[in-house]
Amino acid sequence: IFEIIDARCSAKAPTIITTQLTKSDLSLVFSNPKRLEALIARIKEFFDFVHTKPHITPEEETINNSN
Repeated sequence: IFEIIDARCSAKAPTIITTQLTKSDLSLVFSNPKRLEALIARIKEFFDFVHTKPHITPEEETINNSN
């Protein structure tokens, strides 16, 4: 993963990353903590974060609004 992100950042190539993983989840994937920190630093430096909210069905919205 690090090599892909690094190459795309170096080339200034458009990149979209989607994930539900947390930093704790990623620490289980990366055996080298320094490499994980480097990846996170690279992502924070070169990417904008877009947080989305979960999709709410009309039924759920009605239930939520009735409370």
